[in-house]
Amino acid sequence: MAKSAPKYNPNAKDQEAIKRVRDCVNEGKRWHNSFARRVERRYEAWRGLLPDNQDPPTGWRSNQHPPYLINIVEGMLASLEEENPTWNVRPRALPGMSMEEALAGVDAAELAGFLLGHQMRIDGFSEKAGALAHQDLIAGLTIGKVYWLKKEASRSTLTEKPQMVYDEAGGTIDIAYMLEEGKTLTTMRDDPTLEVRDVRDWMYPEAAISIESAPWVIGRTFISNRTLELMGDLGVYQNVKYMEPKRMDEKPQSDMGVVSDREQRLRQADRSRGMHEIIELWTDGRVITVGNNEVLLRNDVNPFRHGKKPFVVCSAIPDLFQIPGISVIEGLAAMQEMLWTLTNMRLDATRIASNVITLIRGDVDDTEQYEWAPEAQWIVPDPNAVKVMDMGPVAAAAASTLQAEGLLRGDIQNVMGGLPFTGSTQSQTLPTQTATGVSIITNIAQAILARRKGQYQRMYGKVGQMFLELDQQFLREDRLVEVFGEGGARRWLEIHPIDIQGEFDVQLEVTGESLMRQEKRAENQALLTTAMQSQPIMAQSGSPLNLRRFWEKLLDSYGVPDKATYFMAPSQQAPPTAAPGTPPQAQALQQGPPSPGGGTNEALAAGPTSPSAPISLSPAASQQRQLAKVGAGRAA
Repeated sequence: MAKSAPKYNPNAKDQEAIKRVRDCVNEGKRWHNSFARRVERRYEAWRGLLPDNQDPPTGWRSNQHPPYLINIVEGMLASLEEENPTWNVRPRALPGMSMEEALAGVDAAELAGFLLGHQMRIDGFSEKAGALAHQDLIAGLTIGKVYWLKKEASRSTLTEKPQMVYDEAGGTIDIAYMLEEGKTLTTMRDDPTLEVRDVRDWMYPEAAISIESAPWVIGRTFISNRTLELMGDLGVYQNVKYMEPKRMDEKPQSDMGVVSDREQRLRQADRSRGMHEIIELWTDGRVITVGNNEVLLRNDVNPFRHGKKPFVVCSAIPDLFQIPGISVIEGLAAMQEMLWTLTNMRLDATRIASNVITLIRGDVDDTEQYEWAPEAQWIVPDPNAVKVMDMGPVAAAAASTLQAEGLLRGDIQNVMGGLPFTGSTQSQTLPTQTATGVSIITNIAQAILARRKGQYQRMYGKVGQMFLELDQQFLREDRLVEVFGEGGARRWLEIHPIDIQGEFDVQLEVTGESLMRQEKRAENQALLTTAMQSQPIMAQSGSPLNLRRFWEKLLDSYGVPDKATYFMAPSQQAPPTAAPGTPPQAQALQQGPPSPGGGTNEALAAGPTSPSAPISLSPAASQQRQLAKVGAGRAA
């Protein structure tokens, strides 16, 4: 049995700090409990779980509730996540700064960018960014904490130890090297880190509209007995000896309210069982930590030199004048429930139509003699004694329900900006009859997703800003960072702490496939299509278009370096042939102006690759000839 902790008798100053934390918790509980319940309902809707208080239908009625919203959220995440993010660090010009000082910060910003990219890779930023976005799409708010992490571990080492080899007389023959195993304390991490926090464990004043303007914020964590002892040994926490050790089946006493219904329903787990509740009250100038709602573990000034709360918050769909935004699930949960209802009604109607009802007259003695089976024979005195009930209206109802389901599936994909037309959905309010209508709706959906991605990128920029500020505060030795170049080439760069001093602005850039690149391609494709359609008209007006330039613009959007290989030389092009039914105006244009004698000017009518005899060309062939002329001029 664990040893009991001594009685804790805090002094007046410690009692005042504990009371401040409790007062802030009581103030935050006024909105936090209802917010946590809403988050739980949204999570259940995302997982396709029915409320506990809803009784399942009895008998043969269907109760299907597939999680349609999982696919919707996953589709959005695929568009919002960054595969290969890079960090753009730029020097910030402060008031009173000279031109020389501003230019001197350019080199420091470049080195800071290399250091930041290295630290983000070893911290696993890509994985954590996905978790941040995932939580926001469900809860309408996501939270991350940025702090300095130093992690040491004991590692086995293998070294060579010289050993003398002697002969029988005691003389030295040779020196042999023997392998010797040992243990060494290795520093695994000494860098900033980002930790994704559960929104159910975070509080702030209900009147706050941003984390910067909030007078305080509260973050809660659950730690084990061993972790609490380590924090005490490192000097981070005080009064650890007064914390009563937790049994494996014991739950902490909390004023914030322990939310564990989700874990109980899904995994029969309790995230707080056998753990200590640690509550941190952060202000811009101070941090107060209380354990198990009764022991003061920390009451210090803000340890971070940047003088800010070490949290970043974000909502892809922000709401007006409040920190939590609008959840994607919030706008789709009701439609998913409607879809469940229609699906179950259709299944019930199909079951009824497939299993017919037999009407038997009341004066029949033995109703069990009529067996429902293929080729069965029923001997009845009257044909009306036993007959099958007409189920025509039931089948019609099932067909109409299926139509309504298709409309709802389309609305689920379109309402919150999910990419439409990818799941064979239909919606009568969308112009889906033409490719132009589909392109318009798709561009709108991409613009919505791009706006949400912009919210995340601004949050990631704040994370990078905090990383560099922590580096400037805690990095006191040269750091070797790995820099990746073009084609995956790697090199090592040594950065001195003085090299990264200064004021910087951090932005996240995208190096992989992005919505902006897709939109650029779509714009160039539309421009090329318009040019090809208007080329005959422009040729007739005497101002033909250079279609090669339009094609080169499209190839540039795909990152093609050698565009010349995509165009044939004029000598390789086949002679154009005249198409039947060519308009007289096009024929006259290709023949050129009349000669002085009134006939056709054959010299003008014949192009560089055309036969000497004049021919009549269709608008498409005229376009090909114009391309050949442009190509021949460039070759010359």
